[in-house]
Amino acid sequence: MPFVFLSNLSKNDALVKLVFDHLRNLGLCALIGSIGIWKFNSSATGLVFIFDKAIGFVVGMIAFGLFFLNYDYGFNKLQEMDAPSWLKIIIFIIYGFVCSEVFLFLLRRKF
Repeated sequence: MPFVFLSNLSKNDALVKLVFDHLRNLGLCALIGSIGIWKFNSSATGLVFIFDKAIGFVVGMIAFGLFFLNYDYGFNKLQEMDAPSWLKIIIFIIYGFVCSEVFLFLLRRKF
């Protein structure tokens, strides 16, 4: 049964492109966030230490903003989708869970 539903969804080119665009964007946000965390946790000394912390913080905030932007765009596209409400709620919960877990993974990661 789920495979029939997925087969029907796969015929919609715009939907498939949207899903893969969001996954790619989520991966890019994770990459940018990991660069920011790596830079923030660098072991430099002196004046370079302050710049590393500042650059790491700014890059981390950019990654967080991109995460939020991607999530909000997905939420808006989900509202426009012609699907049952229960399906929209399930997709919203799963998408939110994946985004939050990726972001929390980056915060817990030691580079």
